[in-house]
Amino acid sequence: MSDRISWIDDAKMFAMFCVVFGHVSGLFSNKLVGFYPINTAIVSFNMPLFVFLSGYTASRSINKVESFGSLWNYFKKVGLRILVPALTFSSLAWLYTMDFEYFKGSTWFLNMLFRALLLFACSHLIVGFLPMKHSRNLVKYMLFMLLMYYASKKYTSEFSSYFLLGYIAKEHGLVERLALLPCWGKQILVVVLLCIGVVGGGSAMARQI
Repeated sequence: MSDRISWIDDAKMFAMFCVVFGHVSGLFSNKLVGFYPINTAIVSFNMPLFVFLSGYTASRSINKVESFGSLWNYFKKVGLRILVPALTFSSLAWLYTMDFEYFKGSTWFLNMLFRALLLFACSHLIVGFLPMKHSRNLVKYMLFMLLMYYASKKYTSEFSSYFLLGYIAKEHGLVERLALLPCWGKQILVVVLLCIGVVGGGSAMARQI
């Protein structure tokens, strides 16, 4: 029996749709009256949600990386799942616009996600060799943030915090605990998370322009 959580898969699919829609719509948003505010609203929250859920769903496969061989297998798996679509969509964007800048930047979020997955797996493997068991998680988190800071370009390093929060939420069962909150507690939580996502995602998108 599969242990996948259906609403997590649905939320990730929604986030992926928003990410793709938010970027592809940039090709024609200026041509449709009233469409720009809609596109801006989507872009303000889609990336934090997408990256958070990516970290949440990646925890199990990352935790299986316990040797250099398993790291290589993980690299190949993630590469096929992310880099191939990234190259495909980048090529299509370039053919449509005949602008090489679209080839380099149209799927930056997939490139960022690939770096996050690979660097977190590397951090997990490296920390596994350290003797101090009680502080391994803290060292792993700090190492990941440091690697993402130096490996990422411009604003994308700050998305590593959303990825890390997603990973921590899965490791400590935070989503399951939040599900036990009363209805009013969930409503307050949704509002707070939306505010955080809008502020964080909006500021990142603003620096992209």
